[in-house]
Amino acid sequence: MARKRKSSTTSLAKQEAKLSKVPRTDQTNDTSSSTKSKLKRFWSKSAAGQHSSSSSTATTSNTEPLPTPSPPPTSESQDSSNVAVPNPEVPPPTPQQLAVRFLRSALAEMPVVPEAPPLRDPERRRIVFNCHETTSRELKDEGEKRVSEKRAYAPTTNKLRETCGDKRLGMLVDRICEPLAKTTEHHRNVVKAFSCNDFLGYLVYRLGWHLDPDFVATREDLCELDRWEQSLKKDPSRRARGKVPKFLPNIGESYIEELCAQNGGDDREAKEWMRRIIEPLFKAATIPGDEFSSNQTNPYPAKSCAVCCEREMLDYVNEVSRRIILHGQILWHAVWKETGGQPMKFDANENLLSPHSHVLESGDALFKTFVTDGLLLTQPADIFERPESPELAVVAAALLDLLTSPEISGYLGGLVGLHLFFAEFKDRQKPSKKKLSQAFTAAMGWFGRHHDKDLVIMEPFMKLVVARAMKTLIAHGMFMYVEFSRYAQSLPFFVDNSADCLKFQTERRDSF
Repeated sequence: MARKRKSSTTSLAKQEAKLSKVPRTDQTNDTSSSTKSKLKRFWSKSAAGQHSSSSSTATTSNTEPLPTPSPPPTSESQDSSNVAVPNPEVPPPTPQQLAVRFLRSALAEMPVVPEAPPLRDPERRRIVFNCHETTSRELKDEGEKRVSEKRAYAPTTNKLRETCGDKRLGMLVDRICEPLAKTTEHHRNVVKAFSCNDFLGYLVYRLGWHLDPDFVATREDLCELDRWEQSLKKDPSRRARGKVPKFLPNIGESYIEELCAQNGGDDREAKEWMRRIIEPLFKAATIPGDEFSSNQTNPYPAKSCAVCCEREMLDYVNEVSRRIILHGQILWHAVWKETGGQPMKFDANENLLSPHSHVLESGDALFKTFVTDGLLLTQPADIFERPESPELAVVAAALLDLLTSPEISGYLGGLVGLHLFFAEFKDRQKPSKKKLSQAFTAAMGWFGRHHDKDLVIMEPFMKLVVARAMKTLIAHGMFMYVEFSRYAQSLPFFVDNSADCLKFQTERRDSF
């Protein structure tokens, strides 16, 4: 018994010596003796099997509880500490963004991408691959400045081709996806996925067009491409996320426009090539649940004109309103033929309902294509090869901004008489601009279905509309900062007294 008591006393002394070495910042030298006595009582009681009662006594006392050593970290705790905590400020990806990621992943895993039809004209091919500047960031890194710049040997950039090809590509994708989609929401979402810059840019990258001998870009854009490629090498999963350099989808849109132009405006070859790409990837672009969605509305994202000259254009439209009504009757008859005169119904938010909502996307893309084509018809045949073609792209953007506004498209829909299809009597008596705008866009969609192989019959109507819009922009000062001598050949198509208008606009430009 004496040996056991001696050994227990010795072990107690060793434990006290260890604990005495633990730094206690909340204690002073005056309380060190009292602390040691309390430690003796604590360990003696714990040795006697009374650890629970001693811990409760220590808790109720005025002194702080003793620090207990923390257990060594396990492999599970180490792994959990390395897990990245999501940033609450960054919103989670939307279903549409996830669909684009799945689509790009499927495109990356696609064994062979269908080969694009060749462009026959070498001069125009160089323009397609002569990229317009898209990155304005200054080069500060010395490594970026060492990137060799490829000099352009084309007469102009692909800015105008890209502007026109963007609208034509949307129309082609819509026509390809329409028979494959099962619901309105399904149709709308897959068209957005296949038309977005992230997918089209990665498609151009998969085709290797950035390595083409005719490919030309600024040094800033080449550095942007180099950084994006480096990120792909470090993390291959980034091929499905992250924005691609903007000039890559511009090449694809320019190619689509040139491919249709070399066939005399026939888009069947371009449509067939896009179909062979879209059909194998259609399932990857589908958001789960869209095939069974009962949401038949398709809100039309109409915006007011940024130039704010809708009221002026209405005056110019009234000058030729009879001719617009005459040539626009083809839209009214297309709605009647395709739907059997089914009335147009709207919900509480003035959104067009089924079945007319099915064709809003296709009608929007078709109308924008008609606007750009109507502008090109007034230009010289070699406008794409001229140095002023990038400035004409600015004019095309202003035209689209004006003609797609609810004020103008709704007014055109009222002239054509589309409000007669409205189901509610009050809407037929006093229709709103938003409802008329959607009716006009839907009528364009029905026209595209009914006259799929004979779209040229819309040319007289679009010539009148584009001419009035150009006259409005000229009178409103749109060409104040544009070199007017470059448009001397096209202005007489729009303005009767073009010389006086040029003089007036030149004086306004010089006054600034």
